[in-house]
Amino acid sequence: MSVKSGRWQPCILSFLISTLFPAIANGAAWDVEMRVPTSIGYTDNADLAGSSGERKDDWFLRVQPGFSARAIGSRLKLNTNYAYSHERHQNDRQGKSGNHQLSSNASLELIDNWLTLNGTAAISQIARDSTSAVGITNSNKDDIRSWSLGPYVHQRFGNALTMDASVVRNGVRSSGRNARATDGDGTRADLTVVSGLGFNNVNWAFSLQDNRFDYISRSDTHDKRGSVRTTLTMSPMLQPYVTWGYEKLKDDLLQSKPSSKYWNAGAIWLPTARTTLDANIGRRYFGNTSSVSFSHRTRASTWRISYVKDLTTSNQDFLIPQVIDTRAFLDSQFKSRYPNDAERAARVNAFMRLNGLGDRAEVEVPFSTNRRFLDRNLNVSVGLRVSRSDLLLSYQWRDSDAGKVSLPGEGIQDIGEHRRTQTASFTWGLPVGKRTSLSLGTIWSRNQFIDNGLDDRTLTYRAGLNYQIARDLIGAAEVRRTQRDANDDVRDYTENAGLLTVTALF
Repeated sequence: MSVKSGRWQPCILSFLISTLFPAIANGAAWDVEMRVPTSIGYTDNADLAGSSGERKDDWFLRVQPGFSARAIGSRLKLNTNYAYSHERHQNDRQGKSGNHQLSSNASLELIDNWLTLNGTAAISQIARDSTSAVGITNSNKDDIRSWSLGPYVHQRFGNALTMDASVVRNGVRSSGRNARATDGDGTRADLTVVSGLGFNNVNWAFSLQDNRFDYISRSDTHDKRGSVRTTLTMSPMLQPYVTWGYEKLKDDLLQSKPSSKYWNAGAIWLPTARTTLDANIGRRYFGNTSSVSFSHRTRASTWRISYVKDLTTSNQDFLIPQVIDTRAFLDSQFKSRYPNDAERAARVNAFMRLNGLGDRAEVEVPFSTNRRFLDRNLNVSVGLRVSRSDLLLSYQWRDSDAGKVSLPGEGIQDIGEHRRTQTASFTWGLPVGKRTSLSLGTIWSRNQFIDNGLDDRTLTYRAGLNYQIARDLIGAAEVRRTQRDANDDVRDYTENAGLLTVTALF
């Protein structure tokens, strides 16, 4: 059976460095794990039929082979996670379907303290039909492949100045008909000069940016920006800052042709070593902008909150995926209990395996479009340690509206290009034995398609039991119930499903 090479191009980037520079790769500390989860499941509503449809039960088989590779060395740093999900239903109602998932980033220092080669690769998914019932099957997903590669230069000029410069080539390709509006290639150049220790109580940074993207389905875009940021550093706890800048955007689909000044003002607050707050407000050609980032950690809890209101594109979502880094969040949550890095990493790995958590949970891309859109995005994550158990809570609210800043263009026209989403999740992991753990979870989501009035609310309950059969073999049983309430009867449905999984680790 032949394999389309285009599907595997992002995977090649993950191993490029170790292939071309084996001596450097061998000098790094590597952690590589292969995994093959195999599942058999049952659903009482295979077609996710609504109240007016006919419910049909079905058995299905799912295989999800994958691997993770992490390397940390004096010159090489690499973090790669890949999985392929293949699903086959007994009655062939859904047929067979498969999707790739990849998240990879690598940096290789070519010249000490001066030149570094950076690369990223990702494969993410977007719903082929956002208004359909999306449940246990992969058949309603399209793959989006993105990559970036380029040199990064870091140069110090004594204690007076530090210069950082980079040129990055990037690209986006999709497998689905509706997602091809985002396909293309681009080049981004950045230059930043930052003041050093020679400037007492005041730091400044001068930045230039040139970002071009050539779409396959429309004319190219070209963004130019320049700015100066000034920060007062008289207090180590409170550091206010102000940014002045000028931008010029070339984009045929923008409602206005911006060539104007912009600014933002804010402050960084560092009351303790475990607490950080960075907040600012500003204004660009389309209106007000704002940003807040807060993190706090205690011995029994971890808190993270972020909010951004600014202009963005679908390609930025794909090239720099908005994800919840589960591993990093748990590492912070476990830090007070396991200060040793190696022991903490082992504990995090064990918790994730026994509770069925992936390395990263991707934030859903609202739509695939070649227009810019005004995006407001709130993310809240909380981790709590209660007795011997761990609680993870998260909430995301996102409002994305292309009509605020762009003229009508190519996109998913049946749902429009103004969408509001909310997602709240709760996961509870409790060890009930040396090799056994119980996990309970709830996910609530709401999707509002503002242009055509569709409004869906979906609630899923999940219970799982995980057992460490052997060092490299894990068994899991899961039951769940999903209920969708929509503002039309066609898309209302309920589903009860069960899943038995055996995961082999190599």
